[in-house]
Amino acid sequence: MMTYGTTDFIKSARGAFAWLKARGFDEAATQTKNNLYGSIAWVGEKAWVRVTWDIHDESLDVVLGPLKEGRQPSPLEERDQEGRRLRIPLWLLTWVMTSDEAFARSLTDYSPGTQDAIEDALKRNAATLQQFGTPILDGDFDLLPVVDEADQARMQANVEGRPWGTPPRFDPA
Repeated sequence: MMTYGTTDFIKSARGAFAWLKARGFDEAATQTKNNLYGSIAWVGEKAWVRVTWDIHDESLDVVLGPLKEGRQPSPLEERDQEGRRLRIPLWLLTWVMTSDEAFARSLTDYSPGTQDAIEDALKRNAATLQQFGTPILDGDFDLLPVVDEADQARMQANVEGRPWGTPPRFDPA
């Protein structure tokens, strides 16, 4: 039986993502529910990050995106008034940046569910966010249309039961 709980997860996530503070992000909210769900969020000047562990769904997720009217969007807000995506799963951003579907998918995995595995997953996600999320964290959202296009391609591949393939490329020109 695992003794590592959601409050432990919050502490571990806080440690793994401590570098966000140096980038100007402040801890905005933590939430735990019946030791089944834990999340912690940070908000910066232009963007936000949320790290979530759902024990029931066996998922560890990192999501980031632009602020909406100066605040982190609510869970039901997917787009802003201009139609811009407000939520980018780190695994999707990673696939767009690397074309490595297996690595992107691995970011949500924390097998075998031990404290060490969860903390390792948090460290992998924190390092991946540092590596690929910098433009978003800095407020450069030019990549968002490509993320949308990649997400559509991924969903179509899933419907057809095939690998995701190569995502659309971002051309900053």
